[in-house]
Amino acid sequence: MIRSTSRISPYETRYNDEIDFYVRSPKHLMRGNVVTITKSNVLLDFGTKGLISLSKEDYIEILTQTFIILNTSYILTTRPKTLSNKLKTNLSNWLIKKVRVGEFIDVKVSSIDSMESLALVNIKDSLNYIKKTKLFYELNKVKESDQVLKGFVLSKIKGGFSVTIGGIVAFLPNKKMLKIPHQKIATKFINTSLYFKISRLTFESRNVVLRKAYG
Repeated sequence: MIRSTSRISPYETRYNDEIDFYVRSPKHLMRGNVVTITKSNVLLDFGTKGLISLSKEDYIEILTQTFIILNTSYILTTRPKTLSNKLKTNLSNWLIKKVRVGEFIDVKVSSIDSMESLALVNIKDSLNYIKKTKLFYELNKVKESDQVLKGFVLSKIKGGFSVTIGGIVAFLPNKKMLKIPHQKIATKFINTSLYFKISRLTFESRNVVLRKAYG
């Protein structure tokens, strides 16, 4: 499950306490082409010095979760608890198409910082990236159409408030909430749900700036 690669760039390095090593990962997804499929493994070519092996079970799981994420709205509609029969059929047909030589998969590949020849597909980071990308795509649609979103005010921070919307934490400046800044007035908004509009959205830095929709 672990062979190959040369230096991954552009990348970010962070400590992984599960394996007690610093792990290097690309900031974006990498595309791996399927070159071999065995009974238990899938070999992927990322254009590096060698191939990376992924268990067939994990390969199908990533594809399945990716399909569900791409066909789920995280903001605009209520998320269904179960897949509809139509969606199940579409998923089954999609998997048949994707589990074959010549297809590709977009994932995050991590390497141990001190052993750059050792690399593996980071399933958790891959799915989190895909989910955040889908979420920001929806947020951008909301911003462009000037729609109203419901958010939950988490806490008071420097210069404003932190607000959670659809699984991400956004920033609400003081001036967008309070006409006259006042600590006692500000605290009454903590742990409450309010309606907002998006003032600014930056995908690369994952920044979302809000303004109060009413009042």
